[in-house]
Amino acid sequence: NEIYDTQTDSWTLGADLPAGTDHAWAVSLDARVYVGGGTSNRVFFYEPATDDWTEVASSTFVHGGTPVAAVIDGRIFVAGGAGEGMIGNELEVYDPAANQWLTLAPMACARNHMGGGLVVGKLYVAGGRPGNQTCVEEYDPALNAWTRKASMPMSSRRVMPLTASFVCR
Repeated sequence: NEIYDTQTDSWTLGADLPAGTDHAWAVSLDARVYVGGGTSNRVFFYEPATDDWTEVASSTFVHGGTPVAAVIDGRIFVAGGAGEGMIGNELEVYDPAANQWLTLAPMACARNHMGGGLVVGKLYVAGGRPGNQTCVEEYDPALNAWTRKASMPMSSRRVMPLTASFVCR
C-alpha cells in the first residue's frame, strides 16, 4: 500500500491489503479507499488516519478482470468484469451505510478489461474484452437502466481513462 502525499510530494508505505488480488477495482469514498474484486469477491476499505484495512460485506460477483467502478450519491457501483459464475454484464451497488450489495440491471455488452467512469452523475462503460469491443453504454442510477451509445470508432480491449476522453457538451 503506497501512499502519495500531494502536499509534500512524497511517498510512504502503509498497511498491506489483507488479501492478495489482481485486476481489482478501487474507489475513494468518504476519505477511505475501497478495494474489491480481482481474484475473489472480498471487499475492504482503507482508513488513512489509522493505517488500517477493514473487511466489509462481500460483493455477489467477483468482478475480476478490471471492472469499472465509480461512486454515485455515496454508493459504490461496480460493472462487468470476469470471475466464477459471471457473464461479464453484471452491475451491483454497495451501500456503505447498510454494508450491503444489491444487484442492478445488467449491461447489454458482457465484458472485462474495459474503461469507464462517472460523467455528470451517470456511469459510462466502453470497450473491453473478449475480443476488441466498441460497445459504449451509459447507466442512469435514477432509472436503473442502461442506454447504448454510439459505438467507439476503434475497438478497445485495454483499460483507459475514459473520463478524460469524454467531451461533455
